[in-house]
Amino acid sequence: RPPLNVLFVAVDDLRPRLGCYGEPGVRTPNIDRLASEGVVFRNTFCQMASCNPSRSSLLTGRRPDTTTIFDNRRTLRSALPDVVTLPQQFKRHGYFTRSLGKVFHGTYRSDKKHEDPISWSVPEWRPDYVGYATPEGLAVLRRLHPKPFNNPRQSPQEVMAQRGYSGLIWESPDVPDNALMDGRLADKAVETLREIKDRPFFLAVGFAKPHAPYVAPKKYFDLYDPDAIELPVNDQPPRDVPPLASNGSAEVRGYVGVPR
Repeated sequence: RPPLNVLFVAVDDLRPRLGCYGEPGVRTPNIDRLASEGVVFRNTFCQMASCNPSRSSLLTGRRPDTTTIFDNRRTLRSALPDVVTLPQQFKRHGYFTRSLGKVFHGTYRSDKKHEDPISWSVPEWRPDYVGYATPEGLAVLRRLHPKPFNNPRQSPQEVMAQRGYSGLIWESPDVPDNALMDGRLADKAVETLREIKDRPFFLAVGFAKPHAPYVAPKKYFDLYDPDAIELPVNDQPPRDVPPLASNGSAEVRGYVGVPR
């Protein structure tokens, strides 16, 4: 029979708080349907609570202690120049391999240093980064980053496309999915599947959300009653956890609107 194809989906900063993991208040019908057709692993763990270390570990089968990648600055090939990655192994065995979005570390078009061309049959593709889409969100960007966002020769969308800018911690613009980057990524994934369906392929699709900032089309926020959402009872780290494992919410504190 023909070789099985692989659609590898990465989702940034997603905890297993999904319907298929027994969270009835979370509405995830598409992931739940996918889970119902396959296997759900209930005893799995993030290799390290940071993008680059965990992705480098997952895509090479090496522990972070072996890769020695513990932050988002170091590149995979500088640490392990000869390692064979998961997509590279498929490529060696005749598969067409392609990367869309954030698979290895790097979200924006300007994030070139973490790309891994040897793993892919064609260059990596990333959607234009669109982080904010409300007048309030764009006003905050103009205030925080006046030089690029007050340039009359470029629209805010053109400025955001090149790299990420921190602004509001969240917003819910009333826009269609493909007005934001993850919607554009999904469209590109569907288009690519149609293009490559007749050959053996390993297609990796890396979504950026729910990584901060927490921006999604309004229709998804409208699925929930904010007054019905219960916060965790315990907001303290576990006892005897080393400092490396707890960053004091430094990620979200770089955005506007986070309570002290």
